[in-house]
Amino acid sequence: MRYNEDTLAIMTQIQHGASILTDRPFTIRPAVLDDAPTYNAFLRRLADEPNNGVSFHAGEFTATVDESREFIEKVIASDNQVIFMAVNADNVVIGDCSALSSQRLSRQHNVGLGISVDQDWRRLGIGRGLMNAVIAWADANPMVHRLELEVFEDNLKAINLYLQLGFTLEGRRRKAYRKHGKFKDAYMMSILFDRGEDELKS
Repeated sequence: MRYNEDTLAIMTQIQHGASILTDRPFTIRPAVLDDAPTYNAFLRRLADEPNNGVSFHAGEFTATVDESREFIEKVIASDNQVIFMAVNADNVVIGDCSALSSQRLSRQHNVGLGISVDQDWRRLGIGRGLMNAVIAWADANPMVHRLELEVFEDNLKAINLYLQLGFTLEGRRRKAYRKHGKFKDAYMMSILFDRGEDELKS
């Protein structure tokens, strides 16, 4: 995302506010290319975590560091996509929240959100901070009219957080995933940004 001045101001406020939530300092900021090595290691660690709450099974995340760098580069160059990273005091990625979209005119207003936090850094406010960062980015981006996500039906803490942040429950996708030897339903949730029909591209 090529950030305008308003968006950068919002991000600066988020970045400076994040580290005061806990005595284990962290920062939330947009992704940079140099994040690729620890971002790749973070995603690999997350996928291999027993009983993880993500769509990956153990061993399924096989992207290389170069591929992760190319992915970050592609998102940075896009006007309707962003990745926020949570990094520790050593600038190591410990969480991420990605907002990704199609470049087709019929879908580029619709952005899908995915969020993950390292197992050792959960319940410290990082997830909420990442979500607030993406919501603020989406609200400031005139291209984004809809922010959506999926969440496993039994992830009640996440569902409660999303409701608190203004997401609306839209429906259930039955047997959407197969995890830990059984099928799992997923809820669809979204936030809409009413920008008026005059802002729509042809």
